[in-house]
Amino acid sequence: MNSVGASVWNLMKEPKTVAEIRDAILGEYDVDQERCERDLMFLLEQLRSEGLIEVRPRATAESAG
Repeated sequence: MNSVGASVWNLMKEPKTVAEIRDAILGEYDVDQERCERDLMFLLEQLRSEGLIEVRPRATAESAG
């Protein structure tokens, strides 16, 4: 795993939205948003398919209460 992948892994120690992870990566690395989103989604799919992460729909105020 490269340094960006390691950063993503560290960010996921606590539940985060994809947007939160993307924004953190954009703030830390010199990469355009489109490429960041594409690469992040690819990495997250790899981690999910290996059973290393769980992807859950974001809870809405309606469903939470």
